[in-house]
Amino acid sequence: MPVENPKDHMRNAFLEFAAITIAIQDVTQTMCKNILHIYKKGDIEQLKQKLEENEGTIYNNKSSQYILGDARQNMAAYNDTCGLVYLDEQSKKITGKAKYETPENDPIVVITRNTKVALEERILRTMRKLSKENDQDYSETFTDWKTPKITWINGVPGCGKTRWIVQEFDKKRNCIVTTDIEAAEDLKGKLANRIGAEATTRVRTMASI
Repeated sequence: MPVENPKDHMRNAFLEFAAITIAIQDVTQTMCKNILHIYKKGDIEQLKQKLEENEGTIYNNKSSQYILGDARQNMAAYNDTCGLVYLDEQSKKITGKAKYETPENDPIVVITRNTKVALEERILRTMRKLSKENDQDYSETFTDWKTPKITWINGVPGCGKTRWIVQEFDKKRNCIVTTDIEAAEDLKGKLANRIGAEATTRVRTMASI
């Protein structure tokens, strides 16, 4: 989309992120669907190969049995009837077994490395909530948004990035966004000395946002 002001950049980034997220979701579901198709055909050798290539597992959600592949409890799994289904964390805590929402007559799911952290559907749901009704290109959605001021901190390990961030952090105005959990936990620990428990809400990963 044409860019005339900072909000246009926000809208374009929003559109690009939505397109990438949808593409990732489509690739994951297509790959999982193909694996389940091979399983239902009964081609065990091809199935083993596909599961090995994708760190995959065939799982019976009803009986809580791993049919083929290593035992794993990923964030999501793929079911032919429902598509991506999410792990019931509460049930897992109680029983210690993976439990996903599947129909009684179709309990088989495939779990792969692509479903280890499957945030795509939740991200898209949030994006739909943020957008105004029938605003396909988000041209209206961002009209009343404030443009954040972003400071990009980058550098080689040991150059003092973390020390500078902690020293310059303003708890009234700033939020820190990191690329991974390890960096977030490190910053939370260091900031806690200054702002206490509030550090847990002021340091986020990109995925959590």
